[in-house]
Amino acid sequence: AVLAGYAGSVVAPPAADLRSGWYTVYPSGDVREPAHVHCDFDTDGGGWTQVFAAPPGATYAVTNTLSDLTAPSSGSLPHTYLAGTLALVSDPRNEVLLAFRNRTGHETSGGAWVRFDMPAEWRTRPPTMADAATMTTAAVVEEAGGTTAVDDALVRFGRGEFVGSGCTADWDQIGVKGAQPAFNARLCVGNAQTLVWSGFLDGTGPAVCGTSTSSSPDNPTESCEALGLWLTIAVRPRASSNAAVPAHAPMATCADVHAAGATRSGVYPIYPHRNAEPAPVTSLSALPRTCAHVLMSWPTAPNGLYTLLPA
Repeated sequence: AVLAGYAGSVVAPPAADLRSGWYTVYPSGDVREPAHVHCDFDTDGGGWTQVFAAPPGATYAVTNTLSDLTAPSSGSLPHTYLAGTLALVSDPRNEVLLAFRNRTGHETSGGAWVRFDMPAEWRTRPPTMADAATMTTAAVVEEAGGTTAVDDALVRFGRGEFVGSGCTADWDQIGVKGAQPAFNARLCVGNAQTLVWSGFLDGTGPAVCGTSTSSSPDNPTESCEALGLWLTIAVRPRASSNAAVPAHAPMATCADVHAAGATRSGVYPIYPHRNAEPAPVTSLSALPRTCAHVLMSWPTAPNGLYTLLPA
């Protein structure tokens, strides 16, 4: 299916009976830059676009060097958001949803999710690339029978040494920022005991997954691979800005990365501006029926592949 514009939450007609699943979206408003994403129309009001998904059993490159990011060692994955989603991720209006999902993209039975405003650092690169970061934030967490608002949810993310596999223990700052890279990592929400994902760096696995329904939620021991769980990050604009959200331009220079919240030197994804005229953003009902319609609405359209909706 095809959705035009920002993502799943604001482009669908109000009466549309949309199901969660895989859709093609155009985050930058340019038909030359589609993104194939999973849209969640069910969790916490829906409208979530998945921008990061860690497969069960996957591990990530240990360092932030360019070689590790572009060509990591065999078996490990680069620290990147899903292809084509940077224009979504970099929007300062985002809130973020952390959840474990199965291979079909559905939230796992009994697994808790957590929602909070997207940290500025996450808008420039995935939280897996951070160095031993800790923050507190207002959050909404799923619990049996409903949801609970938490004023000071503890969130830890990035690479660093710590005791155990959970979220309660603080980072061991010794060696975290030294010449040798840390060989452990985690992304977790601690005091709410909602979600723990740790041990996902190459050479430290297997990654372990734990939620509030685990027998020991803050010290998970079961591998994500054994559980068949994908750690996912999804975004949507906050409810206060959910109406008529325009396409958001991705970061084109290092200055844009810094303005978006980056504070450390390192490797970041940027998308320099094209010289060609950008494609117009169109509504779902106005998507072209033929190649002739493409040219009518965009006289300078280049040759290429386009998504059409024939009558």
